[in-house]
Amino acid sequence: MKKPKVEKLENRFNDFMKSRVESQDIDEMEIPEKFRELKRADYLINGDIIVELKSLENDPSSKVEKKLAPHRDRDEFPTYFWDAPIGEVLKHLPDGDKISKEVFFAITKSLQHNFEKADAQIRDTKTIINNPNATGVITILNENIEILEPKTIAYIAKYMMGKKNKGGSYRYKNIRLFDK
Repeated sequence: MKKPKVEKLENRFNDFMKSRVESQDIDEMEIPEKFRELKRADYLINGDIIVELKSLENDPSSKVEKKLAPHRDRDEFPTYFWDAPIGEVLKHLPDGDKISKEVFFAITKSLQHNFEKADAQIRDTKTIINNPNATGVITILNENIEILEPKTIAYIAKYMMGKKNKGGSYRYKNIRLFDK
């Protein structure tokens, strides 16, 4: 018996957003000529909530091995005959915490890039709709990338939202962080 085809998560999300009366697909809106070169977010809800969708597609798992490879010849690097959690491996190295952070930021670099792009898209969309006080939201969809579990994504989101410019203002001021 054939399994029914399950649509991609991103397609299901888009279908849901388009089905909502209060939601507008920004690409389908009439944009004045002077704003057509600006970046745009994906959806506008009730005229004052801007939603930018980011769907995670590229699995960064290979970056773990790239970061660990230079350390494998070290005497204190353990040998396991099964897949061991990275924390278990790195606890044997005196600089394991440092390496762990390097691995973490390597696998989450694409998330950080998504935040930068989303902030710019939301900023430009505020200009297009002439609403500088609109609330910007980034929606991150992760259908298949196991290494980027929800806790990891939430941690990076909070980290990115706390970043500040040299002048002390928040770097990603166009995205609102909703936590609890």
